[in-house]
Amino acid sequence: LIMRSLLIFSCLLALAAAKKSYDGYTVLRTGTLDAASAAFLRDLQASSNKIDFWKDPAPGRRADLMVEKSLVGETADLLQQNNIHHHVMIQDVQNLIDTNDALAKANRKQSTKKDYDLDWDDYYDHDTLNQFL
Repeated sequence: LIMRSLLIFSCLLALAAAKKSYDGYTVLRTGTLDAASAAFLRDLQASSNKIDFWKDPAPGRRADLMVEKSLVGETADLLQQNNIHHHVMIQDVQNLIDTNDALAKANRKQSTKKDYDLDWDDYYDHDTLNQFL
């Protein structure tokens, strides 16, 4: 499970690095699947290249599906027709990517900023060094 999560995260990171825009893409999360709904979604997964499954469908689990903006309504209708409960997990994937990128950039800037004024060119007394530590 951890390896699968890391793989998914790595794929997302690679996709973000490729600069493909996911503007308007939505992630739908299903309710807990029974055997019939899991089989239906596995068939859909095998036959459709328009829906990106983030979590594979399996009985007793939920599935996450990323769909482009133009297919959200159609996909939601398809899920409803097959009695698969679902909700929107991520409204706009690109917005989430941009927000995470901005936070990561801010964290990198903060981590490189020195919180002290000491350098290697000057001598500091013992009290100053203790305060630094």
